[in-house]
Amino acid sequence: MTAAPFLRVQNLTRWYPIRRGVLRRTVGHIKAVDGVNLEIYPGETLGIVGESGCGKSTLARTLIALEEPTSGSIEVQLNGTLESVSTLTPDSWKDFRRSVQIVFQNPKEAMNPRMSVFDIIAEPLRIHGLRDVDELRKRVYELLTCVGLQPMHARRFPDAFSGGQLQRVGIARALALKPRLIIADEPVSALDVSVQAQILNLLGKLKHEFSLSYLFIAHNLNVVKYISDRIAVMYLGKIVEIGPAEHIFAQPRHPYTRSLMEALPATHPSRRKTMRTLLQGDLPDPASPPQGCRFHPRCRFATDICRTSVPVLQKSLDAHWTACHHSDTLSPYPV
Repeated sequence: MTAAPFLRVQNLTRWYPIRRGVLRRTVGHIKAVDGVNLEIYPGETLGIVGESGCGKSTLARTLIALEEPTSGSIEVQLNGTLESVSTLTPDSWKDFRRSVQIVFQNPKEAMNPRMSVFDIIAEPLRIHGLRDVDELRKRVYELLTCVGLQPMHARRFPDAFSGGQLQRVGIARALALKPRLIIADEPVSALDVSVQAQILNLLGKLKHEFSLSYLFIAHNLNVVKYISDRIAVMYLGKIVEIGPAEHIFAQPRHPYTRSLMEALPATHPSRRKTMRTLLQGDLPDPASPPQGCRFHPRCRFATDICRTSVPVLQKSLDAHWTACHHSDTLSPYPV
């Protein structure tokens, strides 16, 4: 990438204190996000993939400033320059909220059931100063049309919609302030497969129509492959592999990524998978992660160095980074 990133994250952590006893003393921390570094460039879709509990949603909520980071920095491009979110002025905060929006996993829980669709979509516009009734109505109707709904739907309440329709309303609300980046936190995981395809196609259309960037979070690798330009693989709060989508799928360099690939069903009987890197055991406790490489208790390639030394992200191919002591010595991945 030659352009300046729209969003840059450096050494980001989000730890939750564990308190016990009458005095509620802190006895440890749940390390939900632990030292994440990534960049999102204008016009690209960065996919985040990993098992449930690896910190994907916490990362999303921290980037949108719904959670306060424990340490590290989040920089976003406002008025042509990267500015730290932690030092934004009140006016800059409004610019940040206009520039970065989120689409939640469960649209029904993300909407007030007592508000009509019109008010749900109009609320951010009102907060940011649009008061003219006619202009509000025009803008809401335009947004509904953009996401494949009708202006007449504006009078209805959330309970009158299906899951797919509600997610369209959520996308319309996210588009209301004309953002540059939309964080999509597993936006299709609660939907039927046929509806998932519709929403993914809608997101692709809107990306080109409004010159959007996406941070797309999912646990379904096929979904991430379909929509992403680059993919970051997350395990127990850390990014273990990141690179162009075609590189990640053609030649995964981390054993965890290979295990996720092998979990996918073969698309044709003639392409049965003869080599598998099966995962053993469950995801470790994020309050007490393993020493060294966090994946080593479940990795069949682990050696002594994996148990004692923490691997760092290193460039293995063009724009392809891996945090594994043995990424260069693993056998070629069978295509």
